[in-house]
Amino acid sequence: MINIETTANYMPNDNTLLYTTEHEEPIKNVTASCCYMFLGNKIILANNRKRGLEISGGHVEHMETPKQACIRETNEETGSIINSPKFFMTAIHTCLFDKPENYKYPYPVSYINFYTCKDVKLTAFKETEECKPPELIEFVIHENGATLLPNSNQVELVHDMLERNIYFNIFLKEAFLKG
Repeated sequence: MINIETTANYMPNDNTLLYTTEHEEPIKNVTASCCYMFLGNKIILANNRKRGLEISGGHVEHMETPKQACIRETNEETGSIINSPKFFMTAIHTCLFDKPENYKYPYPVSYINFYTCKDVKLTAFKETEECKPPELIEFVIHENGATLLPNSNQVELVHDMLERNIYFNIFLKEAFLKG
Protein backbone atom coordinates (compact mmCIF):
# COMPACT_ATOMS: atom_id res chain seq x y z
CA MET A 1 0.00 0.00 0.00
CA ILE A 2 1.29 3.43 -0.95
CA ASN A 3 0.14 6.79 0.46
CA ILE A 4 2.86 9.39 0.01
CA GLU A 5 2.06 13.10 0.10
CA THR A 6 4.50 15.60 -1.35
CA THR A 7 4.42 18.60 -3.70
CA ALA A 8 4.90 18.87 -7.44
CA ASN A 9 8.12 20.82 -7.87
CA TYR A 10 7.24 21.56 -11.50
CA MET A 11 4.31 23.74 -10.36
CA PRO A 12 5.03 27.42 -9.65
CA ASN A 13 2.56 27.69 -6.75
CA ASP A 14 1.37 25.81 -3.64
CA ASN A 15 0.02 22.34 -4.36
CA THR A 16 -0.16 18.82 -3.01
CA LEU A 17 0.63 15.60 -4.80
CA LEU A 18 -0.66 12.39 -3.21
CA TYR A 19 0.63 9.10 -4.62
CA THR A 20 -1.81 6.39 -3.58
CA THR A 21 -2.76 2.81 -4.33
CA GLU A 22 -5.95 3.29 -2.31
CA HIS A 23 -7.92 5.09 -5.04
CA GLU A 24 -10.03 3.65 -7.84
CA GLU A 25 -8.74 4.21 -11.36
CA PRO A 26 -9.66 7.77 -12.34
CA ILE A 27 -10.94 8.26 -15.88
CA LYS A 28 -11.81 11.97 -15.86
CA ASN A 29 -9.31 14.80 -15.29
CA VAL A 30 -6.36 12.47 -15.96
CA THR A 31 -3.58 14.54 -17.49
CA ALA A 32 -0.96 11.81 -17.93
CA SER A 33 -0.44 8.05 -17.86
CA CYS A 34 2.78 6.19 -17.06
CA CYS A 35 3.81 2.53 -17.14
CA TYR A 36 6.20 0.32 -15.22
CA MET A 37 7.09 -2.40 -17.77
CA PHE A 38 8.84 -5.63 -16.88
CA LEU A 39 10.69 -8.40 -18.71
CA GLY A 40 11.40 -10.98 -16.02
CA ASN A 41 13.52 -9.26 -13.36
CA LYS A 42 14.28 -6.25 -15.58
CA ILE A 43 12.43 -2.95 -15.83
CA ILE A 44 12.25 -1.16 -19.18
CA LEU A 45 12.96 2.55 -18.81
CA ALA A 46 12.59 5.31 -21.37
CA ASN A 47 15.81 7.22 -22.01
CA ASN A 48 14.61 10.80 -22.44
CA ARG A 49 17.19 13.10 -24.03
CA LYS A 50 16.41 15.98 -21.62
CA ARG A 51 15.49 14.19 -18.37
CA GLY A 52 17.41 10.93 -18.61
CA LEU A 53 15.96 7.59 -17.46
CA GLU A 54 12.30 7.49 -16.45
CA ILE A 55 9.28 5.27 -16.67
CA SER A 56 7.55 5.77 -19.99
CA GLY A 57 4.50 7.97 -20.05
CA GLY A 58 3.03 11.25 -21.08
CA HIS A 59 -0.04 13.38 -21.61
CA VAL A 60 -3.45 11.93 -22.35
CA GLU A 61 -4.52 13.32 -25.71
CA HIS A 62 -8.02 14.54 -26.64
CA MET A 63 -10.47 11.62 -27.09
CA GLU A 64 -7.96 9.14 -25.62
CA THR A 65 -8.47 7.08 -22.46
CA PRO A 66 -5.71 7.03 -19.84
CA LYS A 67 -5.01 3.36 -20.68
CA GLN A 68 -4.78 4.16 -24.41
CA ALA A 69 -2.32 6.95 -23.60
CA CYS A 70 -0.26 4.49 -21.56
CA ILE A 71 -0.07 2.04 -24.47
CA ARG A 72 0.76 4.77 -27.02
CA GLU A 73 3.39 6.48 -24.87
CA THR A 74 5.25 3.25 -24.03
CA ASN A 75 5.49 2.47 -27.74
CA GLU A 76 6.61 6.00 -28.68
CA GLU A 77 9.26 6.22 -25.94
CA THR A 78 10.61 2.65 -25.83
CA GLY A 79 9.35 0.81 -28.92
CA SER A 80 7.59 -1.64 -26.58
CA ILE A 81 4.22 -3.14 -27.35
CA ILE A 82 2.22 -3.79 -24.20
CA ASN A 83 -0.95 -5.76 -23.71
CA SER A 84 -3.40 -5.24 -20.88
CA PRO A 85 -1.61 -2.76 -18.63
CA LYS A 86 -3.03 -2.91 -15.10
CA PHE A 87 -3.80 0.21 -13.10
CA PHE A 88 -2.01 0.19 -9.74
CA MET A 89 -1.61 3.78 -8.51
CA THR A 90 -2.65 7.36 -9.07
CA ALA A 91 -1.11 10.68 -8.19
CA ILE A 92 -3.77 13.16 -7.10
CA HIS A 93 -2.61 16.67 -7.83
CA THR A 94 -4.44 19.44 -5.97
CA CYS A 95 -3.80 23.12 -6.73
CA LEU A 96 -3.87 25.31 -3.61
CA PHE A 97 -3.82 28.55 -5.55
CA ASP A 98 -6.24 30.63 -7.58
CA LYS A 99 -6.62 29.37 -11.11
CA PRO A 100 -4.25 31.33 -13.36
CA GLU A 101 -5.52 32.73 -16.62
CA ASN A 102 -4.85 30.30 -19.50
CA TYR A 103 -4.28 27.35 -17.10
CA LYS A 104 -4.67 24.36 -19.41
CA TYR A 105 -5.07 21.53 -16.89
CA PRO A 106 -8.10 20.43 -14.89
CA TYR A 107 -8.49 22.64 -11.84
CA PRO A 108 -8.21 22.32 -8.89
CA VAL A 109 -7.73 18.52 -8.99
CA SER A 110 -6.13 16.37 -11.68
CA TYR A 111 -4.67 12.86 -11.82
CA ILE A 112 -1.68 10.99 -13.18
CA ASN A 113 -2.39 7.28 -13.61
CA PHE A 114 0.28 4.62 -13.18
CA TYR A 115 0.03 1.20 -14.79
CA THR A 116 2.10 -1.96 -14.64
CA CYS A 117 2.65 -4.54 -17.36
CA LYS A 118 4.55 -7.83 -17.55
CA ASP A 119 3.18 -8.72 -21.02
CA VAL A 120 5.70 -6.71 -23.04
CA LYS A 121 7.13 -7.21 -26.51
CA LEU A 122 10.30 -5.27 -27.31
CA THR A 123 10.58 -4.14 -30.91
CA ALA A 124 13.35 -2.32 -32.73
CA PHE A 125 13.48 1.22 -31.40
CA LYS A 126 14.16 4.11 -33.74
CA GLU A 127 15.72 7.06 -31.92
CA THR A 128 13.63 10.22 -31.86
CA GLU A 129 14.13 13.85 -30.90
CA GLU A 130 12.65 12.94 -27.52
CA CYS A 131 14.22 9.57 -26.69
CA LYS A 132 17.32 7.45 -27.10
CA PRO A 133 16.98 3.63 -26.99
CA PRO A 134 15.43 2.36 -23.74
CA GLU A 135 17.43 0.80 -20.95
CA LEU A 136 16.64 -2.59 -19.37
CA ILE A 137 17.81 -2.66 -15.77
CA GLU A 138 17.85 -5.65 -13.44
CA PHE A 139 16.37 -5.31 -9.98
CA VAL A 140 15.65 -7.30 -6.83
CA ILE A 141 12.64 -6.95 -4.56
CA HIS A 142 13.11 -6.77 -0.79
CA GLU A 143 11.13 -5.77 2.30
CA ASN A 144 11.68 -2.01 1.93
CA GLY A 145 11.20 -1.71 -1.83
CA ALA A 146 13.44 -2.69 -4.70
CA THR A 147 17.08 -2.25 -5.57
CA LEU A 148 18.19 -1.57 -9.11
CA LEU A 149 21.27 -3.46 -10.30
CA PRO A 150 22.61 -1.37 -13.18
CA ASN A 151 25.51 -2.52 -15.32
CA SER A 152 28.61 -0.31 -15.43
CA ASN A 153 27.23 1.73 -18.36
CA GLN A 154 23.97 2.44 -16.50
CA VAL A 155 25.24 3.45 -13.06
CA GLU A 156 25.31 7.22 -13.65
CA LEU A 157 21.95 7.20 -15.49
CA VAL A 158 20.32 5.29 -12.62
CA HIS A 159 21.91 7.53 -9.99
CA ASP A 160 20.54 10.65 -11.73
CA MET A 161 17.07 9.10 -12.03
CA LEU A 162 16.94 8.14 -8.35
CA GLU A 163 17.95 11.66 -7.32
CA ARG A 164 14.97 13.03 -9.31
CA ASN A 165 12.53 10.40 -8.05
CA ILE A 166 13.23 9.45 -4.45
CA TYR A 167 10.19 7.14 -4.31
CA PHE A 168 11.10 5.13 -7.41
CA ASN A 169 12.20 1.96 -5.57
CA ILE A 170 9.00 1.89 -3.49
CA PHE A 171 6.84 2.35 -6.60
CA LEU A 172 8.87 -0.27 -8.50
CA LYS A 173 8.19 -2.91 -5.86
CA GLU A 174 4.45 -2.16 -5.78
CA ALA A 175 4.20 -2.17 -9.59
CA PHE A 176 6.04 -5.48 -9.89
CA LEU A 177 3.95 -7.17 -7.19
CA LYS A 178 0.67 -5.85 -8.68
CA GLY A 179 1.64 -6.87 -12.23
